[in-house]
Amino acid sequence: MATKRKTKQSSSRTPQSTNRSSSRTLQSQQRSGIQVISPCLWFDSQAEEAARFYVSVFKKGKIVTVNRYPAVGQDCPTQKEIDYYWDKLGEGGDPNARQCGWLKDKFGLSWQVAPTGMAKMFKNPKSKATEWAFAAMMQMKKIDIAALESAFKG
Repeated sequence: MATKRKTKQSSSRTPQSTNRSSSRTLQSQQRSGIQVISPCLWFDSQAEEAARFYVSVFKKGKIVTVNRYPAVGQDCPTQKEIDYYWDKLGEGGDPNARQCGWLKDKFGLSWQVAPTGMAKMFKNPKSKATEWAFAAMMQMKKIDIAALESAFKG
């Protein structure tokens, strides 16, 4: 769920002039007694319930928009593609936030870089093949397709 405020910018504006303009607007709103709280919230569940609660806390609060997105990820058909996205998205990110094909980029956004078809391997949680593949994946940072497929095959 995200709360957004649209800002119209001309292409001739520099980031500095936009920041100054935003800062002046915020200062103006603060002088006039308007409280400005514009959160962007991300939930795995109970998002609308949480938003209704937060809105009830703040007088004149309102939910501007609710967006639903699938998990942020990239399905890759080859190891070469996994390596590419892993390297590009992970550059400057938190090296301690890498596990099971997940990484955090330099902006703090988490990504799953996984092989196409990985979900099929985990479809049947009671199968031995799924158990083996899952155990192999839990030992990985970046997904190794050959090792994952080998574990799935037993």
